[in-house]
Amino acid sequence: MLTGFYPLDLDISYSRFSGWRRPYWCQDRELTVEKIHRFFPELQLKERYEKWPGIEYHFAILKLPQGLTDLYAVAYFRAHPENYLDRFVKRYLASGTISSEIRGGYNFSDGYKAVPKRFRRKNLEKITATITSRHFREKDDVWRYADELLIEARNEKFANDFKPLFSLFPKITPKPEPEIELERFLKNQNFTYYHDNGKIKNTTYERLLDSIKQRKFMSNIYWINFIFPQLKGYGWDELNNRIGLRSFHEAVAYYEHPILKPRLEESLKVLMKATKKGFDVRDILGTINTQKLHACLTLFSEIDPNNRYFKKALNKFFAGEKDSATINLIEKSRYNSYPTL
Repeated sequence: MLTGFYPLDLDISYSRFSGWRRPYWCQDRELTVEKIHRFFPELQLKERYEKWPGIEYHFAILKLPQGLTDLYAVAYFRAHPENYLDRFVKRYLASGTISSEIRGGYNFSDGYKAVPKRFRRKNLEKITATITSRHFREKDDVWRYADELLIEARNEKFANDFKPLFSLFPKITPKPEPEIELERFLKNQNFTYYHDNGKIKNTTYERLLDSIKQRKFMSNIYWINFIFPQLKGYGWDELNNRIGLRSFHEAVAYYEHPILKPRLEESLKVLMKATKKGFDVRDILGTINTQKLHACLTLFSEIDPNNRYFKKALNKFFAGEKDSATINLIEKSRYNSYPTL
């Protein structure tokens, strides 16, 4: 059994897709390593697969066509998911991203081998419980990432490489439309702050409007997700993946909401007024929040192209240009193309 290759060695986890993704290879799908071997006899995949059983095995050695590597990884780790966890722990130990308490004070700059074996055994359960619970939480992202692989496989760009593989997949059918639930936005906006004497001071929404009016720099990037919301899947922010708009249809419901829509427009008016006298929007929001504002304006201008606030804000802050990543997400969501197999 092959024991040495893990998906983190590929570019599918970081450079080509933003953020970490869940163990998509564990899904129940028809693709198997044997089928890939059979459909590509000229690549002699089976012989190479058996030739490199140790940790030196790498798909770069196989010199596979671009994109086929991803599907090969899906097939392999669906069959051998147990190999993933060991690499998962090693990668995080070596990267030093595990908290100091879990790492026991050890410096992992020299990699996993520098860690005493007793420490590895003692803390393995604690490390996996801590990390995997955080990264494997949302099943929606498992499907979304697996589906992105399939959608990419059907792209014209990879048509020649993937033509023999198309018959491996059953026909893609639309996923059920996600439930529309906007209470999470109201709950975050209406979070109440109190004075020391117990009297109500203000809500999060009121506090943020005051900060914008006073042109205070917003160093915290979490709040914009529920004031200027974006579609789920935009960027790398984990909070946006939890509370972001789940579909184009939910964004329409947000726009039609009797409280959320007026607050969105009021926030835009305050922001445009605050940036009149030589202030750039980045001076107030920061770079990341400005990108999220761009995504939000693009989304709602697609819902209502005639809304003067969105048109004016796009022209003022972004020279009238729309965010391309959001347009792509809108097309996927609008036509219900997050498929399930």
